Amino acid sequence: MAFLRNILIVLTLLVTSGSAQSTNDALAPGLEAPRFYTSTIDDTDFFLSRKVGANARAHEKAPIILSFFTTTCIPCRQEIPYLDSLQAEFPQIAFYLVNVAEEPQIVKEYLRKMKYNLPVLVDRYGLASKKYSATITPTLVGIDIDGRIAFVKRGFRESDKKMIRKNVEKLAGAKSSTE
Repeated sequence: MAFLRNILIVLTLLVTSGSAQSTNDALAPGLEAPRFYTSTIDDTDFFLSRKVGANARAHEKAPIILSFFTTTCIPCRQEIPYLDSLQAEFPQIAFYLVNVAEEPQIVKEYLRKMKYNLPVLVDRYGLASKKYSATITPTLVGIDIDGRIAFVKRGFRESDKKMIRKNVEKLAGAKSSTE
């Protein structure tokens, strides 16, 4: 009996600590998305603040989906084609792949081989991925037009497609709080 009680105490502590961790998450829905600067695979500047939030440029303003990936990530190879199909279906959302800490030439060769169509950001030194706690790839982050986190998903399984679609549909239909 004491053994079962100890197991229940340990399980309660694990669940409680997991809940506390998720409430302290800097990427919780509704919080402001961490700002970052990087470049595209074609060496064009990318500033998140130009795309979302109060200071976004009117002609660039759109909800954003960021998918943090690496060229060696097998689940990424399953998620990226699905995101590509969603981009075609939801052109009002800006989809970006964010490569985590790999050499641009390796990424370019990988993209050529895989034939992905999504724009790619190069996070060569892992600074953006650190801000987004993207220690697992893929990490998928939705950001609304106001610059707030809409959703975060880590990893990928085929069964995630329904949840991803639901979040993308919600993001596509959301209006700015300043409208």
